[in-house]
Amino acid sequence: MLRALRKKSGAHRPSAPIIAAPSYRLATVAENLFPTLLQDLFSAYHHLILKGFAAENIAITGNSTGGNSALVLTYIISQSTLPMPRHTILFFPTTNLTFTASTSVPHDIIPLSSY
Repeated sequence: MLRALRKKSGAHRPSAPIIAAPSYRLATVAENLFPTLLQDLFSAYHHLILKGFAAENIAITGNSTGGNSALVLTYIISQSTLPMPRHTILFFPTTNLTFTASTSVPHDIIPLSSY
C-alpha cells in the first residue's frame, strides 16, 4: 500500500515526503522476544538515513505501546552516531509501566516525582 501511495504521489527522490511503516518481528514466538522490536525499528531508521533521507525531514510517531516504542527508539538514536529525527510524536504513549499514575490529572504534565 505504501509503495502505491508513493508511486501515485510521484515521490521518487529522498527529499519527497513519504510514510515509512517498517515491519518488525512480533514477540509472539521465543525467537522474537525483547529487544527485537527495537532492533528492527532502529534498522529501519538507519536504512532511511543510508538511503539519503534527511533526519530533519523524519518524524517518528507511535500510538499507545507504539508511542513507548517511538520514545525508546528516539532515545536509542540519541545514543548512536545517527542524526536525530526532527520530531517524535507520541499519541497516548505507555510510559508508566507500573500503571500507578492516576488517569484524571488536573494538568497535562505529570511530574516525574509522581512515578
